[in-house]
Amino acid sequence: MRDYNFFEPYITKKRSIGLTKASVTKLIIGIAFVLVILPLVNLYLIHRLENEAAHVNQLAYSTPDYQQRKEIEAKENTTKQKQIYLEKLKDLDRNMTNMDIINDLLLYAMNDAVPEGLFFQSISLDMEKVQIQGIAESRVAIAEFQHNLKKTPNFQEVFVSTISFDSGVYSFDISFLIKDVSKRETN
Repeated sequence: MRDYNFFEPYITKKRSIGLTKASVTKLIIGIAFVLVILPLVNLYLIHRLENEAAHVNQLAYSTPDYQQRKEIEAKENTTKQKQIYLEKLKDLDRNMTNMDIINDLLLYAMNDAVPEGLFFQSISLDMEKVQIQGIAESRVAIAEFQHNLKKTPNFQEVFVSTISFDSGVYSFDISFLIKDVSKRETN
């Protein structure tokens, strides 16, 4: 039979893990060293890679091929813009030739009504109505243009909707109807 000694835990030595103050101190210093050194190493590597990237970019952008490619891209962009503009002009030409109402005589009548110092920015034409946005050097030029359009026998209900002064020029919107459109369409 076995004897039980209830005081045995107090008599025998406790088993230690083996960690002493010196080993704990060494462990803390090692962890602190790693926590300080790793970010510094990463910072150095990042700085070196940034310098390398800057050097490669400088070499790439300074080569004649890059300069030629940039010039070619710029020319291609202007060519595309000009092609788009040309297509719009062709569409406008097709629309104008398809419309019997707006013929050369009406365009010449509008052109003859334009005083000096007045310029068109855009013209919007539909079956009955013409809208013009433009700029003028003075309000007098806008009033003269409106008066000239009213005197023209082909136009009616000439109306200047807005006049605004900005950057030394007057911007304006004017709209008017083409006379006898419905009569011409039925003929």
